[in-house]
Amino acid sequence: MAKAKPFKRASPPNLAGKRPSDEITRAELVALVVQRISRNRIDHTTLSNRVSSKACYDTLRTRKLRPAASGRFALGAVADWTAQQWPGYFNDLPTYPRTVDAAITEAGDTGLASGCVLPQSLETAHREIIALYVRNDALAQALTVAQGQLRDDAPVAEKWRGWHGKKRSQRDR
Repeated sequence: MAKAKPFKRASPPNLAGKRPSDEITRAELVALVVQRISRNRIDHTTLSNRVSSKACYDTLRTRKLRPAASGRFALGAVADWTAQQWPGYFNDLPTYPRTVDAAITEAGDTGLASGCVLPQSLETAHREIIALYVRNDALAQALTVAQGQLRDDAPVAEKWRGWHGKKRSQRDR
């Protein structure tokens, strides 16, 4: 894996009046994250290196963080990534708007980094509630099917565990 490029120290960006499409550099991203998650037992340089490596890995390998351009990231993508990595620390970052039916939300969402936008009319709210009921029923049916498959596969799994344990004990002799 490619090692994260060394970066110049930067100050955290000023987020006042920023939109999700506005871009920040990787150094600003690292400074923003380190400023908010700094821990007393880890020095600033070590934490910066870890965050920079995590950003590089999630950009190149897992694609959890999508760059807007080489070395630049849209604030909306940064908000999504930081909300997954460090929940609760980055609720004030600007995000791309989503509707409730596009993302199932938990009770107590703030509507900021969670990306939740409430419906604007009663009719829209009713449609989304009905869609959520339909999705809930489909998920309940899928759960019932999965539980049935689990019950059917339990004897096979038990047989495999016995065989695997026997092989392991023979190997360790």
